[in-house]
Amino acid sequence: VYYGAAVALSTGHLPYRDFLLLHPPGILIALLPFALLGGLIGDPLGMALARLAWMSLGAISAALIFVILRNRGWVAAGVGAALYAVWFPAFYVERDVRLEALGTVLLLLGLYAMERLQSRAHPVRWAVAAGVLAGFSVLVKVWGVVPLAVLLVWLLATHGLRIAVAALASALGTVALVMLPFALAGPKWLQLIVLDQVGRPRDGHSWQFRLQSVLGLGPVPAGAATACLVVGCLLAGVAIVLACRTSTGRLHAALAVVGGAFLLWVPTWYAHYPALVA
Repeated sequence: VYYGAAVALSTGHLPYRDFLLLHPPGILIALLPFALLGGLIGDPLGMALARLAWMSLGAISAALIFVILRNRGWVAAGVGAALYAVWFPAFYVERDVRLEALGTVLLLLGLYAMERLQSRAHPVRWAVAAGVLAGFSVLVKVWGVVPLAVLLVWLLATHGLRIAVAALASALGTVALVMLPFALAGPKWLQLIVLDQVGRPRDGHSWQFRLQSVLGLGPVPAGAATACLVVGCLLAGVAIVLACRTSTGRLHAALAVVGGAFLLWVPTWYAHYPALVA
């Protein structure tokens, strides 16, 4: 679907005006090179290359986790990267062209900028970089506002108003710069991207089922689900407590807790949703 929409964009057709798109246009911009290449070598090969690129995003995300955690020691970095590499919610969205894989790598790049900001060298520059990356994640999927809000609150609490405003301004500027041409051409964008999303009817999935999926236990057989859910919650709780020993660890913990609460709140549920907190 997204590749086809990128092909439409490459031929001058705009979302929200010429065809239906229920998400921001970031995914189309990311896929545009593959759509243009597909016009030269054929769409089957263009789509295949896009899928390979998305699988590579998964490898890049695992590598970024290693880099982000490196100053906590080799064990922490290795465990974090290896766990992500086999984590079902991450694997599920990185085997095909989906929104969440792109949003994850953008968020991790923003977290790397947060690590650099901690070094006190050029903090405004790194805050602006984090804002741009988090802002573009909102342009991929609108729920990117959740980690963006957490990042901004953390910056305000740990580095003061000036740094937080720099990140906010760069995020808003990125969203406005990319979104403005589409918004002017297709006035229904707000209805499609925001209002139609929050206005979905609530499905029948229980919070236990959602929590199980968030913890990466979706494929677990029903008979073992309850025991695995209890163990998973305990391990996640221990991990969050341990993370809170450092400043950026508290940021990571806040992203997990707030993101998890958001996933328990959203009206509808799909198997790729837990990737928000992977």
